[in-house]
Amino acid sequence: MSKFEGISDADLQAEILRRAEEKRKRFIYPESPIGWWYVTTEGDCEGKSTKQLGTFHGHICEIALGLAGAAYYKLHFQAVAEPTYLLDPKDSTTVSVQSIADIAGNTVSEIEAKRLAKFFGPEWKVESHNFFQTIKVSKV
Repeated sequence: MSKFEGISDADLQAEILRRAEEKRKRFIYPESPIGWWYVTTEGDCEGKSTKQLGTFHGHICEIALGLAGAAYYKLHFQAVAEPTYLLDPKDSTTVSVQSIADIAGNTVSEIEAKRLAKFFGPEWKVESHNFFQTIKVSKV
């Protein structure tokens, strides 16, 4: 005996509609258009053109206008709690400084490392590193 025996198509359709309405009632809008937003692009059906653009803070419309050039079809926003940055920090790591500072050569000179240390602040130790335009940073 089937568990659906005695249930009509109309009963099933009514249950589907009831559940859809229940789901709509559960949807909660974010409290404000201003906040932290995780943004991706909406790409093609295969997901090849979908890009993770990052987490941004501000008014959703201002963020959308700022990222409009990155959209393939559209931008997808998801409200997120204030992000946490380091849950398990390491003692030190290497950082590429290509987009932070104008480095003259392949490696960061001691003078450039001192300038970067001043830029990062007194709580950070900055050392030259042998990777291309990279420094080693650690907490003091």
